[in-house]
Amino acid sequence: MKKLTIFILMLSFNTFFSQETTLKYNSIIILVNQKDSLISSYHVSSDTSSISLSIYINGFESKIKREKIISDNKKKMHTKRKQYIELPTFAINFLSLEKPEKLVSLEGIKYISAKDFSKSNFKTTNPTFIIVKQNDGSFLKWKTFVLPIE
Repeated sequence: MKKLTIFILMLSFNTFFSQETTLKYNSIIILVNQKDSLISSYHVSSDTSSISLSIYINGFESKIKREKIISDNKKKMHTKRKQYIELPTFAINFLSLEKPEKLVSLEGIKYISAKDFSKSNFKTTNPTFIIVKQNDGSFLKWKTFVLPIE
């Protein structure tokens, strides 16, 4: 609970002082297929008030490749007698804590797929919009921000 409170405070602080450098119509909009192999994790709250989404970085879609990198880094850790494993970032993480906009269609909306986003070397805007198709044929569009990479 304490970590969640600190996280929300940091998020609010970041949002308060960040400057949106691009206008809404210049923002990247990603149409996400939940079953796409590039999607590392996907969670929408039951009331759709939040979304958490991770997209694999190009080249890390394969579980075998990720496990090999982890294994190689474990070996290096033991050889160099380090206390921790240095791992590359496998995915870019997006988060929204606000209700999405409901869309009837995608007409007039310029969007890209997760695959196109991956090919762009993950160049993103503030904010980045995530669109997900619903079972009834409508779409939900969240205004997200990228979580920092450590």
